Amino acid sequence: MDLIVEVEYMYTMRQINYSIVFRNHKHFDMNEREDMGRRLYEACLSGSVPALDALIEKDQLILDRVSSLACFSDDTPLHVAALRGHLDLTKALLARKPKLATEIDSLRCSPLHLASAEGHVEIVRELLRVNTDVCIACDQDGILLFCFRIVYNLYLFF
Repeated sequence: MDLIVEVEYMYTMRQINYSIVFRNHKHFDMNEREDMGRRLYEACLSGSVPALDALIEKDQLILDRVSSLACFSDDTPLHVAALRGHLDLTKALLARKPKLATEIDSLRCSPLHLASAEGHVEIVRELLRVNTDVCIACDQDGILLFCFRIVYNLYLFF
């Protein structure tokens, strides 16, 4: 009997937490969302952690909405940060949403593929620290090139 009461209590508390989150969440119209998406994209291009923090303060769910934003049609903010070599932004994004490390783009590349291909060794280390399973991803042709790229690029830098 105690177990049933505890489960009901946990379920009720979860519902209350969700309602608090959604009650305190501001709703944005499409123009505001696209504007915020554009600013997020610009923050990722420039590597600006303060700009990311300001956007998240304004909309706590912005990283969850990335796939619906036009400017991130194929990528995630982490793809852009990894490609551009922005280590601090990469760390900030991973701290807020580690799942971004596993996302793939339209060419079936993960942020780890991109960082490795560009020789951004510190970003590769950070991405592997968060998720080592990405090493086994295949590219758009189904070829497992990623591990070779990492080994090759790390060899060049050490």
